[in-house]
Amino acid sequence: MTLQEIIHWLDEVMVRPAEPRRVAHELNRCSTNAASAEVIGQFQQAIALRFVTPRRRQLDQVQLEAIRVACDFAAAGGPNALAFPQLNRVTVALQLVARVIDPSLVHQGQYQLCGPAAVAISLVREAPLRYVTACTELADQGRTQLHNRQVAPSDAVRNALPNGTAADWIMCASLRADDRAITDGMYGTCGPEDVFRFLCDCGFRKVILAVDFPTSMVRCQPPQLIPDSGSTADRVRLLRDMVNLAGNGWRTVMFVYGAMTEALGAASTGEIQRLLVPDATGQMIRDRAQATAEVALRTPNPGLVGLFWKMVTGNLGAHTMHVTFVSHARIEGDDIKISCVNFGQHQRWLTFPLVDFANKFVGYAAATDIG
Repeated sequence: MTLQEIIHWLDEVMVRPAEPRRVAHELNRCSTNAASAEVIGQFQQAIALRFVTPRRRQLDQVQLEAIRVACDFAAAGGPNALAFPQLNRVTVALQLVARVIDPSLVHQGQYQLCGPAAVAISLVREAPLRYVTACTELADQGRTQLHNRQVAPSDAVRNALPNGTAADWIMCASLRADDRAITDGMYGTCGPEDVFRFLCDCGFRKVILAVDFPTSMVRCQPPQLIPDSGSTADRVRLLRDMVNLAGNGWRTVMFVYGAMTEALGAASTGEIQRLLVPDATGQMIRDRAQATAEVALRTPNPGLVGLFWKMVTGNLGAHTMHVTFVSHARIEGDDIKISCVNFGQHQRWLTFPLVDFANKFVGYAAATDIG
């Protein structure tokens, strides 16, 4: 859809029930090379009218201000070349608007940027204006002040043509600031301590990290938030701690062994098919997918020799650990029910046996109270 088609479509659906995710997904797919200030103004007005009505307010004032900043960035146009010369100004702006509406669209792309992507989701949910401002300044100037950290990506990052979403490359690759070469399959592997630092750099005043892989560690900001002697030996207990924090409003990301992505994907596919085929056949498809997911959870974890070799070769995070944002989680009896964002997809309320899930669970980082 072109920008003009998006505006027309927004006008057409004004009388229908609000569907923020549908609008966000359309914006995320929209690609255009240019747009006048007048058209951008019409678009901004259409978004505001669409989501702020006398009956229902779906965007708050901070989100509307973030959208305005993104639209101003799009309208700048003209001779103002981006510091990321391979990317398109209007497309980046529309993707930013889409993420303000639906943060789960943040996607790590083909590179190893799951950690920065999970942090970016946390930031856009908690401080959408800071997120959009940082991304547009990076795109325009090649640098930004993100709370207390100067972010200035290398020439290699700025000149890259990512095989993925432009806005996410700008934010996630810049946040990672990896000094290794960008290849078709590798850039930006990071560990738990990096994610902890990213959350602190974004301005969260309270941050907790508790993981037992590749080594056991507990970090917190401020230091007195939890005891330094906190144990990570019991993964089920660690998982319960994460669920409690998520339930109390903390922005939470979890670290998992790579096979967890297979379990999440299979379970999500099964739930989707059950909804699409609401009969015994759909339930059978869902049960088969759930069985596949549980087999993936019970797959033996990598051995120490294999882990050591991956650590030596610099491939530990890329092939073993994955980071994903947790939207909601709760424990019911012997099961965990979880809703998470994985590879740009919001996987909603998947159910797993608690002990099996803990087998692939490595730990978590949680943050709140952004300044």
